[in-house]
Amino acid sequence: MKKFHQDFYIGIIALIFCAYVFYLNVGLRGSAGTMPLLLDALLAVFSLVILINGLKKSSDKKFLTLDVLKYPFIAWLLIGIYVLLFWLTGYLVSSAIMIISLMFFMKQRNFKVMFSIVTIYLLLVYFVFVKILGVSAGGFGLLGRI
Repeated sequence: MKKFHQDFYIGIIALIFCAYVFYLNVGLRGSAGTMPLLLDALLAVFSLVILINGLKKSSDKKFLTLDVLKYPFIAWLLIGIYVLLFWLTGYLVSSAIMIISLMFFMKQRNFKVMFSIVTIYLLLVYFVFVKILGVSAGGFGLLGRI
């Protein structure tokens, strides 16, 4: 039996996700559905490219091992924690925590650089989106509603 490269499986999962997003957005009326469908089509094209490249890379070697899946699993776990933090604390606080966590996960240990990047990012988001464009940053999530 032929072993498939992990990109083959990722491409299949991404195409299934694209089909689901298409199903959710196909009923939108007028121009409201144009952008989600265009982005979904673009994601489907990229997913197909990943799937084809996964087929080209396939051979008799074993690709899906626990060591290979460790970092994607940790990344998805961090994203899950980010979603929970977003719900609890809002966008600005959860984004600051997430950016610092990801930089720490990627072995960035210069805390001056880490906090400078987070500070500049949060100031830009706050002034550009909240003050200039009037977009709500979500307050402080569940903690802000208590």
